[in-house]
Amino acid sequence: MSVFLGEYLHRGLASVLDNLFRRAPEDADKFYTEGIAAKNGGNVIKNMRHAFLKFKKASQHGHEKATQELAECYRIGRGCERDLEKAAELGDPIAAFELCKKCKSEGKTKEFVKYLWLASDAGESKATFKLSRIYKEGVLVEKDVGESKRLLNRVEEMTEFKKRDDGLEWGINQSAKIL
Repeated sequence: MSVFLGEYLHRGLASVLDNLFRRAPEDADKFYTEGIAAKNGGNVIKNMRHAFLKFKKASQHGHEKATQELAECYRIGRGCERDLEKAAELGDPIAAFELCKKCKSEGKTKEFVKYLWLASDAGESKATFKLSRIYKEGVLVEKDVGESKRLLNRVEEMTEFKKRDDGLEWGINQSAKIL
């Protein structure tokens, strides 16, 4: 038991020290730049694992572009094991939408709605449209016509979505069938 306690205390102390002595935010730009170089292979040898680790460090310091790169790494498994959940949590709309569809097919309604919201919040218009329909019909959530309209207005802002008198219609850029 004392081995586990010692391990726990060591990890906790390491975490506290790491937070106390975090590098300055300007290091985030350096880590991000190094990650891009490792990803693209310009003046350095292309190394996806190194790129992933640099993006992770920069992301921990709050670098937005590094967080997007890190999410993409997790989504496609670049330099790390593929992890759609981490990618979605980091704001990757494609990963969130993939998980949404997977959860729907598996009958996991709570997770389905969660990932639908994550995809919508990350800018995925198809997810926002689907949420609008769910709230309008009261399926999986409490019926809320006001929320449905708000979401539909958001879809209009995100796409070339158009309303017709007889219902709803996608504009020219419809890319895929809604769930």
